[in-house]
Amino acid sequence: MQALATFAITWATSSGALALLAAYLPHTSTTADVLVVAVANVLSTAVRFLAMRRWIFHGAHARSMTD
Repeated sequence: MQALATFAITWATSSGALALLAAYLPHTSTTADVLVVAVANVLSTAVRFLAMRRWIFHGAHARSMTD
């Protein structure tokens, strides 16, 4: 279920970024499209990293404090 949520966030970020670009600047170049997708992917990667860090290592900090 967590993988599906991560995929949905990534897909929504990329698709949303391209949809916003098309809505506000309908006649952009391919370079602009690529840059928008690249920025969206960087944001998605950060969200994935933080989500996986929380899911996988949740409680590891608390356990290390008691050791």
